[in-house]
Amino acid sequence: MKKFIIYLALCLPILVNFSCSQPQSVISSKLGSSFNDTGEITNSSLDFIFSKVENPKKSINIFDSIFFDGGIICFNFTMKNSLFAQTVLVQFVNPQTEEKINVDSMRVHKKNIYGFISVGNALEFIYKSDLHKSPPKNHYANEKINFIIRLTVSDNSEKIVYDLPEDFSISYDLL
Repeated sequence: MKKFIIYLALCLPILVNFSCSQPQSVISSKLGSSFNDTGEITNSSLDFIFSKVENPKKSINIFDSIFFDGGIICFNFTMKNSLFAQTVLVQFVNPQTEEKINVDSMRVHKKNIYGFISVGNALEFIYKSDLHKSPPKNHYANEKINFIIRLTVSDNSEKIVYDLPEDFSISYDLL
């Protein structure tokens, strides 16, 4: 028994080091419009329907109304290994310009990374040059709006960048 304990004491650090040094990777990724308290996507639709938008004079009026109506674009990533000492960054990317902003909220729990960006913030970011202009005739409704959720996980020895491209749409009643 004493030999087994000594053997275990000598081998355990090697086994722990081996298991921790496995390359990190994304096992699964999902987007949607809601998630539960563990980050699991509960509604995968990215077609947002808002109750009302008051007669918008400028694009920012539409985006502000949508922001306060509360729609969110949710993400969930499951990693191969638990996240201990890694730095995690999730960003919303405009694929036309490659500009990016940090998401509104992000949580890391063991192997899961989840969070959201509000639809209003996403629209303001994508159409930032149009904020104080009159909106287009369709008021941005029923068009596919392309975006990327970019996950970056890094530590001293490796860096993973994973892009999840998608699009969303909005619709609403004008008052």
